[in-house]
Amino acid sequence: MITDGVEPSLHVEYKSSHVKQYFKEQHALRTETTINNPKDFDIRKGVDNLTHLRDLGQGVNRKLLEVEGVSHHCVLTQDALDRLQHPTIGFFSKICG
Repeated sequence: MITDGVEPSLHVEYKSSHVKQYFKEQHALRTETTINNPKDFDIRKGVDNLTHLRDLGQGVNRKLLEVEGVSHHCVLTQDALDRLQHPTIGFFSKICG
């Protein structure tokens, strides 16, 4: 449900990395993944690993959008709606592992 005057956003955290999704300038959905410590994903810091980190971030974004797309046209039971209100543990590990 979208309410006038309320700007919905989604924030997911894994160790020191984050996924943020929000409406930019009230017109476009923006999804950003920030990896602040590559060691969280067993990757060493360095320019040589930048491509791998970018691919990892894009994979997280793609998977989140895929899950949202699949869930867009489904009918949820009351139990499923209740579970949506609780934190999900292992979001990054399911996507990246």
